[in-house]
Amino acid sequence: MAVQSFREILGAPRSTASPHNSALVIIDAQNEYAEGKLKLAEEYDELKPMEGEKVIRKIHPSAFADTELHTYLRGIGGLKVVLTGYMVRGHITSPSSKLTIQAHVCVSTTARDAARLGYDVLIAEDCVGDRDIPGASGNDVTNMVMHELADAFATVVQSSEIQ
Repeated sequence: MAVQSFREILGAPRSTASPHNSALVIIDAQNEYAEGKLKLAEEYDELKPMEGEKVIRKIHPSAFADTELHTYLRGIGGLKVVLTGYMVRGHITSPSSKLTIQAHVCVSTTARDAARLGYDVLIAEDCVGDRDIPGASGNDVTNMVMHELADAFATVVQSSEIQ
């Protein structure tokens, strides 16, 4: 018998997302890529906020800490969030290159806070990643974080599953 996640043991259903019933939260780790030492020259057009989209500045690992995100999402009736983000890993060669955020810090903290606040949390796994840290490769760190979050806090999906 396969090992069950904590969510499966509790009977929590696998969640689904669509642009019609979910809020997409794109996280820029500590605003580093907008204003910090690792500043990007320019965002891809696909990542720029569309007219009317809310932009929330954060300074802590959780997108909910000391921001108006929770109030804003509740105000629009948002109960489901899809987490993703971006951080340059290596170099970007095209808009289809993998853009990632540090899974073990910002995505993990935001997902846990979102679950604590009562949100249905989804993580687009192919839009999340991590850098190598002492003792572990970025891929290993990301895989472990996705397993931890899927066990108790979130449904982990591929971006192609969001319809």
